[in-house]
Amino acid sequence: QGRATKNLSHGDTMSKVIKMRGLPFRASPDDIRAFFSTEPPIQLVNVTFETLPDGRPSGEALAEFVNEVEAERAMKFDRSSMGGRYVELMRAGRTTISAGAGAQPMDSAQLAALAEDPIAAAAAAAAHAAAIKATVDQGGGRERDRDSGRSDRDKERRRSRSRDRRDRDKDRGSNRDKDRGSDRDKKRSRSRDRERERKRSKSPPPRERKPKKKSNWDAPPEIPPEGLDGVAALDGSANPAVTYKARRIYIGNLPQNLEPPLTDVSLREFFDQAMFQAGLSKKAECCSDVWISAEKNFAFVEVHTIEEANNAMNLDGITFFGVPIRISRPHDYVTPAAGAMAAARANP
Repeated sequence: QGRATKNLSHGDTMSKVIKMRGLPFRASPDDIRAFFSTEPPIQLVNVTFETLPDGRPSGEALAEFVNEVEAERAMKFDRSSMGGRYVELMRAGRTTISAGAGAQPMDSAQLAALAEDPIAAAAAAAAHAAAIKATVDQGGGRERDRDSGRSDRDKERRRSRSRDRRDRDKDRGSNRDKDRGSDRDKKRSRSRDRERERKRSKSPPPRERKPKKKSNWDAPPEIPPEGLDGVAALDGSANPAVTYKARRIYIGNLPQNLEPPLTDVSLREFFDQAMFQAGLSKKAECCSDVWISAEKNFAFVEVHTIEEANNAMNLDGITFFGVPIRISRPHDYVTPAAGAMAAARANP
């Protein structure tokens, strides 16, 4: 549209033919009419698609309108999209088209003769289209020359910008290297000064090492003496690893789909309360640890003493949220005496 206005300002009378460039190869006349659709409708007379020497579509076409006013309205669609491609529109001068055609408009008698002879009519239409194409190509050549000039200027601007950018990068790199070198020199001088100070100063007295705290992880298990209660003696053992397997309890068939979901805190409170109310534990809190599986269908509870673990077997079948749960020993359970003997063999 901007190019068409520029040509008109110089006094070049524009024609009613527009050359379209960049069309989809499968474009049809209906697609061209849809491309120029607006209100009020643009009066399009004819569309001629150009082809390559091998007969394939070239992506260019000539659109002829009723008059120059309609062609000027159609130029508003320059660089609009058709089928995902930008279509370029160009105008051609009326005088150039007439010279290219090489013939004056035909009268009614000539038109009637062409109507009777289809071959002659087709030849005349082909000559008319060739004249329009030659004129539009000339106009397009001028446009291409202007575009090439712009592209050359843009290329030169890009080259100059890239040169300036490279020069700035070189300057920054050189300044950065200088700064790094000065930093290294400063660090070296500081390290030399510190070494000199260390040599001059006397060596400090050795530090007193604090005695390490003793832990009972490597202590041998305490085997109950003969004549004493083995369970009571093991409960008072200083090494809890000896009685770990004897103090664990398996809880299965836990209720599912609870809202809120089951947590170790809620299970611990229920187990402590059940043990204390049933008189199976002397303390209100007998659980030392609770672990619940990811599926929330079983859990393991660890109590403080072996006696509490033995008493917890009496709670098998107790109701928890309306579901009877299973309370039993884990698969790796060992008797207290056997566990003590195994620990004694492992830690002689």
